[in-house]
Amino acid sequence: MFEWQKGADRQRGDALDDGARPHSISRNDPAIGGTRPLVLCRCWALWNAGNVGTIQFIAWCGVTDCSVAKSVWAWCRKPRKGLEEDTRIPGRRAAVSETPPGVKTWELRLGRETASFTAALSLVVGSLDELMPWRERYLAAEENRRWETLLAERRRFSLLAGRITAKLALARLRPNLVPAQVEIGEGVFGQPVVAKVAGLHVTISHADGIGGAIACPAEHPIGLDLETVRPELDRAITTGLTPAEHKLHRSLPLTASVGYAALWTIKESLAKILMCGLTTPLQVLEVATIDLSHLVLVSTFSNFAQYKALTLRRGRFVLSIALPKRTEVDLDFLRSNWQSWCGFAINGWALFWSAKNGSTGFGEL
Repeated sequence: MFEWQKGADRQRGDALDDGARPHSISRNDPAIGGTRPLVLCRCWALWNAGNVGTIQFIAWCGVTDCSVAKSVWAWCRKPRKGLEEDTRIPGRRAAVSETPPGVKTWELRLGRETASFTAALSLVVGSLDELMPWRERYLAAEENRRWETLLAERRRFSLLAGRITAKLALARLRPNLVPAQVEIGEGVFGQPVVAKVAGLHVTISHADGIGGAIACPAEHPIGLDLETVRPELDRAITTGLTPAEHKLHRSLPLTASVGYAALWTIKESLAKILMCGLTTPLQVLEVATIDLSHLVLVSTFSNFAQYKALTLRRGRFVLSIALPKRTEVDLDFLRSNWQSWCGFAINGWALFWSAKNGSTGFGEL
């Protein structure tokens, strides 16, 4: 039996009553996977405090079996007696004043020789179910209508994760911004266009189970791309590399798949800062050099010498930010915040992947 620390729960305000929270749980409880062991105690306080969503809760429990994860998922999301609506508890409807679990947003100072600017980066990990309670809060009317036309779950997640992170980033630069009143449409090349917020530009990226956006002043463009490392994507990525980039890839101190994902995000982030997307041949976006500074990869480009890219990686996640070459960014601060979000996100993404594919996929995490 695993005993809950009742005294500690009472000190936290005891959000769940006796009818809602079991004070002990058995290894043989069929609701959570029969005799398979679960270390639930260590994350009870976090779940009760509302700092995590269901996916992260399951991951921190130490569940590494897909069937057990699904059982715990169902148990976590059952209605609890005596609870007011609160999104901090898994399965609850979104409170208007809160953001989804798995989100981190922070500012970036962009230093220039004669001026400085501020950008904001926001990242999220989760599933469509995890983000759904925030749909009404973050989507404008036209965005909601577009969301309704999407049939594939993956595309719905991409739209919702992208809009949530984009509006959180915008709100960091404009604190009075009301998310549902700001529409982010698409330009002629598919680039995001912010309506009713003059002077700000936003770049959005998403991959399996993760999403992100960066907001910046219109005077200082930035491009962002996120990717999850998956060996099955290697062939698709290699077709867009030049002979020089293949040579550069072999020189990187990274595994083959991570190196390919890094090169892809570097090129994609440049395409986004140019607002051309994939309408431009990838060979035109050739990466010329990659160096390491403060544990961040710093890249330059053969045909766009005025830009550089900063690339970070942890576990299966790779992020690249393209920006003007002479702009200075605190790399230690950027890496620290990235690592902080990744530490929270890795377990959540692993459970998303296990639910999607029927296996944990923990091997490279």
